[in-house]
Amino acid sequence: MKKLLAFCFFICFCAVFLLAQTTAHKFEAGKNTFLLDGKPFVVKAAELHYTRIPQAYWSHRIEMCKALGMNTICIYIFWNIHEQEEGKFDFSGQNDIAAFCK
Repeated sequence: MKKLLAFCFFICFCAVFLLAQTTAHKFEAGKNTFLLDGKPFVVKAAELHYTRIPQAYWSHRIEMCKALGMNTICIYIFWNIHEQEEGKFDFSGQNDIAAFCK
């Protein structure tokens, strides 16, 4: 459970970092709140399942989330999609998680 929470925090941190890539920012956990540049920051998150959205629509869906006021994208990694056979991994095409994160 701790690993899952740490991973979720990491994904949230990465999303905030990517959204704020035009200038340098400092994101940290403060007392009872997150801080962005020392000021309280509310994480407004949307969850997108990249394996369920056609790759051609990924950017559009992310833009729709931004338009709704979201500042973070949470993702779930469907490991059964990436490793359908033990030891054989597929991160291509629709399963290209790196492309989705970029």
